Amino acid sequence: MQRPPVFSAMKVNGRRAYALARDGQDVQLEPRPVVVHSIDVLEYQWPFAALDIKCGKGVYIRSIARDLGVALRTGGSLASLRRTAVGPFSIDHATPVDELPAVLTQAELEPVDRWLAS
Repeated sequence: MQRPPVFSAMKVNGRRAYALARDGQDVQLEPRPVVVHSIDVLEYQWPFAALDIKCGKGVYIRSIARDLGVALRTGGSLASLRRTAVGPFSIDHATPVDELPAVLTQAELEPVDRWLAS
């Protein structure tokens, strides 16, 4: 179970939680089931840890940082976040921005159905 961050796009009584929080209202979001497949520590040097997290949709990585900080009694937040895959799309198949041509043509693009069929 994971409690989403108050500055999330979840709706509370028809309004986005982040809008209510920015208005100074006390936002209480209920915990909801999420799937975390793995959390690996890639690097640790106090006070920073680099983690590789494989998870299902709807997981808030900021909330994992918050909850780890609570468990360790240190506080927790993100210094950076890099999404490396979504469904069949991975950075392994991505082209760095500085390697893209100035004008993209159809020849540089792959058909979306190639990836959605896998």
